[in-house]
Amino acid sequence: NIRDTRPLRGLCMFLLGNVAKRTSPSRLKEAMRVKSATTMLEYFDFFEDSYLINRLEAYSPSAKSRLLLPKKTYIADTALAGALTVSQSPDWGNMLENVVYHHLRATVDEIYYHADGDSECDFVAKDANGWLAVQVTWNLAEENREREFGGLTRAMSKFGLKKGLIVTADQLDFAVYDGYSIDVVPAWRSLTGNLFR
Repeated sequence: NIRDTRPLRGLCMFLLGNVAKRTSPSRLKEAMRVKSATTMLEYFDFFEDSYLINRLEAYSPSAKSRLLLPKKTYIADTALAGALTVSQSPDWGNMLENVVYHHLRATVDEIYYHADGDSECDFVAKDANGWLAVQVTWNLAEENREREFGGLTRAMSKFGLKKGLIVTADQLDFAVYDGYSIDVVPAWRSLTGNLFR
């Protein structure tokens, strides 16, 4: 019974154009011309209930903190982003992250993202083998190496991990950064089995 569907449609287009990014209903309400954050939360719930999106919480030992922190949004079908958004060229890194999210969601017991100040690790996931920190980037290069390694190793430090994983489009490599071992693997290899192996 939504009388004015424009904000709902606007939010839908915004989410399709901002895959794998942190979103906060309270911050979006003004841009979408919605009076309350509660209404925005209802809109997010509508999209989630209809299987258009999934939202990922930030890791925190506190359930209350997890509820209050911004969530990352992933879409059920990456083709929708290309078909419905106005962007001329999709962000391939975010599309790859979206694919990795769905793979993890189907294969692990718990999944979060990890934020620590200005650094972020795309996923911290847990299964019977323990925790794994995963960073996703289309291409690992000199210009993004510090950011990707930094976010990953911050999460590894938090969870007491010695080994982490960076998923790329097609790179295969190994690195040691600040004493942490990092496997760089192509998506085709990491998505055909268990990332924990």
